[in-house]
Amino acid sequence: MEFKHIDKGENGVVLALEDDVQHGDISYFGNGNNQITIDHTGVESFARGRGIAKALLKEVVNIARDKQWKIVPQCPFAQAEFDKNASYADVLAPS
Repeated sequence: MEFKHIDKGENGVVLALEDDVQHGDISYFGNGNNQITIDHTGVESFARGRGIAKALLKEVVNIARDKQWKIVPQCPFAQAEFDKNASYADVLAPS
């Protein structure tokens, strides 16, 4: 699995690709003050059950760490993963 980050300024998307076929994506938008909101996580039906959504979220968390961003996990999947995974606490935006 390869991840491709498409940076659109304050907005962006990370694609999960295998043999140039998109298996999933996660998108975010900027809120200002070095903060982003994850608003969508999706995996194609043929690729579900392989941990792709978790891998996409981890990729965005790594990008956020590199850029010193904080994350607002708005989409239900991202919110659930932030609730379960204490290792993401360093990039969680204050509520």
